Amino acid sequence: MKRIYTIAFALVALFAFSQNATAQKFGPKIGYNLSTIAVSGDNIVIDGETVPAAALGTATNMTYGLFYKAKLVPMILDLQFEVNYDPRGTKLDYQYIGIPDLTGELAMEYNYLTVPALLKAKLLFLYAEAGPYASFLLSAKDKYSFSYQGETESSEEDVKDFLKSTDFGLMMGAGIQLGLGPVYIMGGARYTMGMTDIIKDNESDVTFKHHVWTIYAGIGFGL
Repeated sequence: MKRIYTIAFALVALFAFSQNATAQKFGPKIGYNLSTIAVSGDNIVIDGETVPAAALGTATNMTYGLFYKAKLVPMILDLQFEVNYDPRGTKLDYQYIGIPDLTGELAMEYNYLTVPALLKAKLLFLYAEAGPYASFLLSAKDKYSFSYQGETESSEEDVKDFLKSTDFGLMMGAGIQLGLGPVYIMGGARYTMGMTDIIKDNESDVTFKHHVWTIYAGIGFGL
């Protein structure tokens, strides 16, 4: 029994040292975005065609960034700031009414610089995180592809001027973390919920908001 107490004490001491060693960390992170655009109405109009909003699919892109983590309450609560290159958007396949052989594909590719501020509640090697973010639009393109009787044509349009330059919302997620002396390793999944309509001067009742799932990992070093 004494040996069990000794091992348990050693494990707790090792964990406490691990947590104290991760007081301030800075490093890179990488992730994978699965994004779509949530539409408040039932239908949208694309190239003169009415398309069900539910037909909007998922766009996938790599995301990169840097993070800085500081301890607020030892072994309980951290504050983490990030700066991320954050590709978002959606894609859609649709059929032209009255022209059976004509199909279209639209890829909305909108790239942001996203800055979140996240509170991270910790329990052993697990954590839950939540907080607000601000995103700044870097570029925005709608890419069209049309297929008719075996022939395909493509075009793209710069739509940055039609979108708001900033987007705000909330992030929430969970993951695992491990402190190994001066090195900090984390990995998790996060949901980004846009709270603002991304369309500039939108006079319709239909709103468009970013919704993104992100799987990510990062490594930090002591400052």
